[in-house]
Amino acid sequence: MVKTKFKETEIGLIPKDWEVVKIGDSFKFKNGLNKEKHFFGYGSPIVNYMDVYKNTFITNLLVKGKVFVNYNEQKSFDVLKGDVLFTRTSETPEEIGISSVVLDNLENAVFSGFVLRGRPFNSSFDIQFCRYCFSGTKVREQIIGNCTYTTRALTNGRVLSNIQIPLPPIPEQQAIAKALSDTDAWIESLEKLIDKKRLIKQGAMQELLTPKEDWEEVILGKVAQINMGQSPLSQYYNKRGMGLPLIQGNSDIQNRRTIIRNFTSSITKKGDLGDIIMSVRAPVGEIAIATFNCCLGRGVCSMKYPNRFLYHYLIFREQSWGQVTTGSTFDSVNSTQIENFKIHLPSSLSEQNRIATILSDMDAEIEALQNKLHKAKQLKHGMMQELLTGRIRLVESLEAPKREVEPAKGHNDQFNDAVLIGTMASVFGSDKFPLTRFKYTKVSYLLKRYKEEQDAGYLKHAAGPYKPKTRYGGAEKIAINKKYIDVVATNYKGKEYEGFVASKNVDEAIKYFEDWYGADALKWIEQFKFEKNDNLELWATVDMAIEDLKKKDEAITIGSIKQVLKDNKEWKDKLKRSIFSDINIKTAITKLETLFT
Repeated sequence: MVKTKFKETEIGLIPKDWEVVKIGDSFKFKNGLNKEKHFFGYGSPIVNYMDVYKNTFITNLLVKGKVFVNYNEQKSFDVLKGDVLFTRTSETPEEIGISSVVLDNLENAVFSGFVLRGRPFNSSFDIQFCRYCFSGTKVREQIIGNCTYTTRALTNGRVLSNIQIPLPPIPEQQAIAKALSDTDAWIESLEKLIDKKRLIKQGAMQELLTPKEDWEEVILGKVAQINMGQSPLSQYYNKRGMGLPLIQGNSDIQNRRTIIRNFTSSITKKGDLGDIIMSVRAPVGEIAIATFNCCLGRGVCSMKYPNRFLYHYLIFREQSWGQVTTGSTFDSVNSTQIENFKIHLPSSLSEQNRIATILSDMDAEIEALQNKLHKAKQLKHGMMQELLTGRIRLVESLEAPKREVEPAKGHNDQFNDAVLIGTMASVFGSDKFPLTRFKYTKVSYLLKRYKEEQDAGYLKHAAGPYKPKTRYGGAEKIAINKKYIDVVATNYKGKEYEGFVASKNVDEAIKYFEDWYGADALKWIEQFKFEKNDNLELWATVDMAIEDLKKKDEAITIGSIKQVLKDNKEWKDKLKRSIFSDINIKTAITKLETLFT
């Protein structure tokens, strides 16, 4: 960071060496293609409104829509690398002018009439910077403030051309884009991890909550204390905190927790902290936990049960309420239907508690990750406002030479690898699923590529990049002697294998790792915790092939990568496996760009 002198402009203070430009000084705008409904669903790729709205960038892999077009339409509405697409119309002003930059040449693609195309005619804007620069607060305020609104909000090329934007020099644009892209990668890795954790929990619920032979079938009213809601008169509603929070229905439930929207000073039916809350009107059966004492409106009921088993079980059975709902206008259930709802549960409270604890621990882990994701998104929002206005600058990083990441003096390659094994055993290893040599080798290879290290120790092996010195050159022995790892044997699906778990001195290894590679690298490797071995092998192998092609100054294509594999006796058989299909190799190329950005 450096101290900056600022100048006053029409859009506020910006650094003295930045410019204020109009978008139209660099982009020419065109409206998109409008066609009748029967032309859609086949033909050429078409970039639609949601493609732009949901993504800061567009690639071939993201475009799923199809439309039939003639030759003139194909030429007139084409989409090229570097184009910036903007949402043109929507129901609210906040949803127009949302931008997405095209990072691929989209062959034969066109763009929708709900979208505007901005085509650059000079090199004032870095392509990656375009992912972010049109989303800054000052720019968004102008776009929203200049839209028209009748039945829908609308913008056009003339309006967007006149929007003023603060523009740093190209090197600083690239530095800003890199910083924000790194944050995006972190956010994406958290989102993927949360999705995986949710899938794991779904599998656990299926396994744990499917009735066993010794479980009892009972009606809900026999085991739970049910309290049907009753709405107070609206004259007692308030937002001043008088009385208790009012829980009326699904609008007052978020992420399985009650939230506060309104209060009521007239308490008709009371729910207590920790009660199970269930919606009794459409959608019927949505389950939450009361996070505070509350007043129950007619759209919900509460249940008391001695442990959290019933809470998890009712989530598992949420879809079953559709079989018992009644109502001509909208679905609902009454007290009799709820009380007579059949459930299955273990007769032993200790077994109920065991199941509830497992699932509650999973919930807690997911919630912690969601909080981390929320903070990451807040951090990115704050970074954008600071970086896109020049209040925080990254110019120092442009002038300073890039520091090679090397082990501390006296630490040879074997000790470096011992530290990596210890750190990865801490991140990936458990008694049931210890860190395998396969996973360590592939992730360590990708890490070294991420940190732009050159390591000649990796050889082309049938399973991808392989480093025999790690096992036979002393790194594993060092890690064991230093008490960074313990070697354990385990059985998975009838197959015995040996792996690593963290030992008592692993914190020392982690400290070395963070000193050498940085704390960001520790977060970076966490994204591979639940990754399939096939994917790790694919990515590492394709990357090694790409590096070979770069050394020969050859084009990087699916065909050239396959040729590298075909020419190597260790690798040629990979092409017989489905994981090395053309589409998977193409996906790997894109994935590697994301990993190493």
